[in-house]
Amino acid sequence: MERQMDLMREHHHAQVCRLLVQDLAGTLTVERLADHLSALADLMVDLSLPLCWRKIRIRHREQPRFAVISYGKLGGKELGYASDLDLVF
Repeated sequence: MERQMDLMREHHHAQVCRLLVQDLAGTLTVERLADHLSALADLMVDLSLPLCWRKIRIRHREQPRFAVISYGKLGGKELGYASDLDLVF
């Protein structure tokens, strides 16, 4: 799991760097940048859930039965570079 999380972290940093370069070049509007950063955050949450579930399923149930709800900047698809994720499980 640790290696998978490292790969996800590397992918996240690489994608944020690509977006930063486009942002500095002026090819992205603020709205498009927020859309891309929000989509990236959604992807990271989607990829993280199965990894985390493998660690805790023994104590609970075989298949997860819960929702992840985002609110704040992610819920509004308005993430910026320094935004945190406000999640409810």
